[in-house]
Amino acid sequence: MKYYLFKQNNSGNFYIKDKDFGIDENIIIEAENENEAEDLFFNIAKKYGYKKFNDFCKCCGPRWDGEIDRSFNFIELFDFINEDNRFSISVHTNKGEIINVKQ
Repeated sequence: MKYYLFKQNNSGNFYIKDKDFGIDENIIIEAENENEAEDLFFNIAKKYGYKKFNDFCKCCGPRWDGEIDRSFNFIELFDFINEDNRFSISVHTNKGEIINVKQ
């Protein structure tokens, strides 16, 4: 298993956050491969509502680019989380759990 990072753009000068859906500035998804991670990411959008999930202002651009920003193994994931990182992070495990790591 690997961990795949999707980063949210601060479109409209705000981030969409919803702890129940595991939506944060950074969403990390545990998956077998990139295709599975992308499918799970789009499933989050579907459950949350595409319109709300993709809300953005024209001057700032799209909220999500829908592409994987970075991938990690287990150790690299912990290094990323422990970096001097001011952004909030939600991790979606392959067992369907949501772990809100940084607020």
